[in-house]
Amino acid sequence: MKKSINIAKSWGPGLFWIGLLAFWEVTAGLNLYPTALLPPPGKIFSALVKDWPLIQKHLIFTLWLTWQGLLLGIGSGLVTAFVVDKFPRFKPYIWPFLTISQTLPPFLIYPLLLLLLGFGETPRVLIAALVCYFPVAVSFAQGLKQTDPDKMELFRNMGAKTLVTYRFLRIPSALPALAGGIKVAAAYSVVGVVFGEMMGGPMEGMGYYMIRKIDTFQPAAVYGAVVLISLVTLMIIKFFEIWEQKLLSKRNRSEE
Repeated sequence: MKKSINIAKSWGPGLFWIGLLAFWEVTAGLNLYPTALLPPPGKIFSALVKDWPLIQKHLIFTLWLTWQGLLLGIGSGLVTAFVVDKFPRFKPYIWPFLTISQTLPPFLIYPLLLLLLGFGETPRVLIAALVCYFPVAVSFAQGLKQTDPDKMELFRNMGAKTLVTYRFLRIPSALPALAGGIKVAAAYSVVGVVFGEMMGGPMEGMGYYMIRKIDTFQPAAVYGAVVLISLVTLMIIKFFEIWEQKLLSKRNRSEE
């Protein structure tokens, strides 16, 4: 019984998606809906294979900008959280900017970046960094704030300096919250770059590729690009999940 339950847990999601794709393909073949607007999986896959040399070029460009934006967003978020935690009097000045950065949608901010910085790669990187900035800054600040007060008192009684306390107590304590924020940022980063590519700038990237295919009415290629972007995003999130597991296991071993 337990073995069958484990098999269902392992294979269930995969079988579900295979069944869904098969149902989609069959209903398309029976002309139960307008396939010109929603092509079947077979046509989407064929469009990906046909355009792969071109897609590969655009995908590499998008990933390059994504990693730049992600690293910039993570770095600025870490610095902001540290400053707010170490110097609480600065929080009333910094936190409103942090909030405003999320209340304004990217399609309002991006044109301003284009006006200020021109139609280059920089606005795309900055819009990706901006959407990554908030979850990292908030999660890391909350993680630092939730450090065990008894351990903090122990470090003070031992005469530990501020940097020592951060290195060996506060930052390790904040790692689970930080890892969660970075995973959210990783999901946002690709979306931010693709959005910027669709809004204008250098004629490269998956967003630009999608706009070209929309203009020439090639829905299979557009859906294929969406699927590919989704898969790449999942891979980036999985990368950070593995990083999180290794980081937390290392932290747990050091605490033992």
